[in-house]
Amino acid sequence: MKKVYAFAAVCILLTGIAAAHFHRTFNPHITVYKWPYKKTIAFTVTCDDISAGYPLEYFEEIQSLFETYGVRATFFVIPYHGEWDLLTDSPHFVEALQEAEDRGHEIGLHGYAHYEDEFVCSADEQRQLLEKAVPIMQKTGVTVKGFRAPCLKATEDTLGVLEEFDFLYDSSTFGESGEPSFEDILPEIPSGYEYTWYITAEELPQKINEAKQDFLEKYVEGTVFSLVTHMKAVNEGEGIHFLTDFLSYTSTQDVWNATLIELVEWEKSVQDVTWE
Repeated sequence: MKKVYAFAAVCILLTGIAAAHFHRTFNPHITVYKWPYKKTIAFTVTCDDISAGYPLEYFEEIQSLFETYGVRATFFVIPYHGEWDLLTDSPHFVEALQEAEDRGHEIGLHGYAHYEDEFVCSADEQRQLLEKAVPIMQKTGVTVKGFRAPCLKATEDTLGVLEEFDFLYDSSTFGESGEPSFEDILPEIPSGYEYTWYITAEELPQKINEAKQDFLEKYVEGTVFSLVTHMKAVNEGEGIHFLTDFLSYTSTQDVWNATLIELVEWEKSVQDVTWE
């Protein structure tokens, strides 16, 4: 009988433990890091005015420098620069764009002919521009999901028109480096500042110091630092020397280098994380 009582007691004890374990609240500790690979800051590089109207060697020089420091950039391309230099009339340039995409760079659209106020017009006129620009880019065989208006000039209608053409973000807002805004129809990414616009040898030390200070501010904040360049302007001044110094510096920092589309996709994925 004692054995029966002992067995019953053990069963009751085990049942109680199992019940307590089953009803215990599931409360795991989940950490979602701000940037991939636990990096401190997101670092983007864009290059505007990519055009078949400029020497291909300029594009190759920029791309080669980025490759040296393992930087992937977003290149904003002008399809028909000045309605004189048609991109698809330059097969070697098209091939260079395809190779850049294969290496992990992003190709974006930079207007149609790149007139200063090209996208400061009605929604219908902007549609007409995209109806001409998008097919040109499609013929190159590269994927285009981002847009930056010429001279960063657009209207309140631009985002809606871009959405109609399946663009995923806009980066036509001039301003300090920062994270994408998701408050409108499409994500908007501020351009960041430019330090390489035909800079002279005399300006070079000051520009490098200024850029590093701006970078450090964003680094402390743990946010986004965006470096803007322009083809031709960066090639013909001291811009290449600037990039050599600055990218050598950033390559030693704890940064996540991303194209603009990757930045948007990452931010979206973080926002979509939910637990039930």
